[in-house]
Amino acid sequence: MKKLLAVILFIVIAIAAGVGAGYYFTAKDATAATISEQEAKDIAFKDAKVAEGDVSLKKVELSRDDGRSVYEIDFRVNNDQTEYDYEIDAVNGKILTVDKDFPDGQSATAVGTADNAKADNNADAGYGAEVTADQAKAIALRDAGIDEASTLFMDVDFDQEGSQSVWSVEFDTDTTEYDYEISAQDGSIVQAQNEPRG
Repeated sequence: MKKLLAVILFIVIAIAAGVGAGYYFTAKDATAATISEQEAKDIAFKDAKVAEGDVSLKKVELSRDDGRSVYEIDFRVNNDQTEYDYEIDAVNGKILTVDKDFPDGQSATAVGTADNAKADNNADAGYGAEVTADQAKAIALRDAGIDEASTLFMDVDFDQEGSQSVWSVEFDTDTTEYDYEISAQDGSIVQAQNEPRG
């Protein structure tokens, strides 16, 4: 009986040690960063071509995403109210994603790089937008066969993941919700979805 209790006690201790070690290494790595918060902000501001004094920070947070430590940096440019959401690898400083939201009605060419070593000429590097927000909106509306006057809601956002830049165009009519992704390089429809409004 003593041997059985000793074996059970050994198994319980081994399991507890394994769970504790797993938690320790997972929690420890969750906030591992080799670049500072300020360095991450500097990378985002340089990519957006703005000075830190020209923005209002909404969020700077170190978190864990898909097994890696990332800085999430959200800010708004004071003079034109454009909003940027960046995810930056906290270990190597690489820009993982960029989301750029324009104020309503503004048409502009969006820029953003997924590799800080790229030159400022984003179009040559393949990361710049050749298609404006208004053009992407017109492409989606034309494909859906909808006139903008009949939409209830319209949202156009610039998204960049890796080397692919797209305009996310969402709009609603009385009966249907539409969601498009339009290539920012050539205006092709990358994805088109619609579903009944419920």
